Amino acid sequence: MDFLSFKKMKVLQIIPNISGGGAERFIVDLSNELLKEHSVSLVTLYKQNEDDIFRKDLSDGVTTYTVNKKLGVDLTIPFRLLKLIKKINPDVIHNHLRSVNYLLPIIPFLGKIPIVHTIHNDAFKECPNARLRGIRRLFFIRRKIIPVAISGESLESFLMAYGKVEPILIRNGRSLPLPSAQIETVYKEIESYKKDEQTRVIVNIGRLIPQKNQVMLVNAFKKLVKEFDVNATLIIIGGERNTIESEEIVRDLKIAEREMGNIHILGEKPNATDYLFAADYFCLPSIYEGMPITLIEAMAIGAIPICTAVGGIPEMISPLGDKLLFKEISANEMCNRLKTIILESDDWHQIIKESAKKRFLKEYGIEKCAYEYNALYHKLYIA
Repeated sequence: MDFLSFKKMKVLQIIPNISGGGAERFIVDLSNELLKEHSVSLVTLYKQNEDDIFRKDLSDGVTTYTVNKKLGVDLTIPFRLLKLIKKINPDVIHNHLRSVNYLLPIIPFLGKIPIVHTIHNDAFKECPNARLRGIRRLFFIRRKIIPVAISGESLESFLMAYGKVEPILIRNGRSLPLPSAQIETVYKEIESYKKDEQTRVIVNIGRLIPQKNQVMLVNAFKKLVKEFDVNATLIIIGGERNTIESEEIVRDLKIAEREMGNIHILGEKPNATDYLFAADYFCLPSIYEGMPITLIEAMAIGAIPICTAVGGIPEMISPLGDKLLFKEISANEMCNRLKTIILESDDWHQIIKESAKKRFLKEYGIEKCAYEYNALYHKLYIA
């Protein structure tokens, strides 16, 4: 796909930060892809740091700005955003996550600049405040903001949250993941976690928050090893958040790590994707999701996905086989599903790996996703 039929535009992406997370990974890939034909600027609400996980992956051609938001409510941000947008003078603005809340007060001052907002999660989870959803709905109805859903499930949740406002459906994409310079070190690290050559490696990547449900995964894994004597090791990668819930999750995971010996809690890793290259399985036990970028990465690499059937996950995985989906969110179901898949034949494993790679190339490459956003930007710009 190419952008030859589209006008060259100045595209402005706005997101809270690029320090980690699926939406952040996506926006870096999308910005880099759009840069092939457009001028692209990226504004973060919070100050950018050199050690932000995805900062190194952002092309030098993408111009970056920040409005230096403080923690908590910062009433100066709309005014700073307005001043910065006037300076950049974009042809289209593309919002992500809660950054849209800070645009709402200044939309009347932005003239006819089209504004796109991607819903990266269940619409109720993305905006749990009913009053704020009501304000957003007014802008959606008047087409001052064009909403984009990332999966069929995401679209349905949006319709439930905002009534008859119809969003555009554009599925997430990802550039083909490549191993980092640390890949050989990661291979050696994972070898040290194995009991022998037959040990299966399960990797989970996700923030240590209740949504991602790692404690239940650990309980399922303990049952898998203790009751069924399955030869496997579990690696959990993800950063904690400054909340009581996240601290409790870290505590429980660390207790399990000390107890078991084959559970490894590694914290946040800038090269987390390297662990997927060395994994047999990618396990995502989330309670709710949009369309996870980590799942797209796993499919691209050929790590067999085993996930809960929430959000956009079923439409991604079902073509590979419903066997890969947890039918319910419980430790027993996770344990039984993991056991069934791990004990499948090597031939079956290879077929699933290759099928996942092909599905990524057909449906979830960043090129296809960027082309669809380009078509939307162009349609809004000339309207």
